[in-house]
Formats: sequence, C-alpha cells, structure tokens
Amino acid sequence: MGEESGVITAPHKTGVSRRFQFCALEYRPVSQHQELFPGGPVVLLVVKDKTQGLRFLVDPEMRKCVREEDLAYLDALLLDFAERAKLHPDALFQQLCSLAVGPLIVREAGSRSGKYSELLALYSDVIQA
Repeated sequence: MGEESGVITAPHKTGVSRRFQFCALEYRPVSQHQELFPGGPVVLLVVKDKTQGLRFLVDPEMRKCVREEDLAYLDALLLDFAERAKLHPDALFQQLCSLAVGPLIVREAGSRSGKYSELLALYSDVIQA
C-alpha cells in the first residue's frame, strides 16, 4: 500500500494500484453526558472506490468495545448503511464523512491513510478483492 499525490493506493491483484477515499468512524457511547467520552476507538472504516463503490470495514473487535445497550442500534445502522450504499453510495459517503452526533462520529475523512494504514492492512483482502 502506498501514497501517491495524497491519494491512498492499494495494490490490485493484477499489479495495478487503485485509488480510494476513506472515512474513519469512532464509537462514542450514547449518553446524556457525551462530553465524558472524549474519544473512542475507530470501529468502522468506510472506503470509497470508483470500481467497487463503498466498502464497510468493521473492526473485528467492535463488540468488545461497544456498550451492550448500543450494539443493537449499531447493528441496525450497519444494515441500513449497506442497503443505502446500493442506491446512493456517493450521498451516503458524504453523510458518513460529516457525522458529528450519535454513537458513530467521524474521526477523520479524506484520501490519506496516515494513522489508519494498519486498519487498511487488516482488511487488505477486502480492498483488493
């Protein structure tokens, strides 16, 4: 995986690099006192690719760091995202990149992997598929 001109590239099986954008969403427990939880783990990485559309890369450890009372809601959100991605992927990606309230909040969005290169590497098979 490399960076060229500020755009993340992932090696494709044919040796050709593909460009994509990403949105890293962190989990924040839903609470009346949201300020008590200043930052949470990145549990969802959304990757936008011209050839494959949107990919939702869920941290395999998500269930360990999400409060039990938030799990059903997050599961429903993920199902909704998958359905909406089929119809309006660009609009959904823009919306996800601006989330500022609720249990999923955007930590970073753009076309540079920076801190998230390890997460992208975890899912390299999904990105290269």
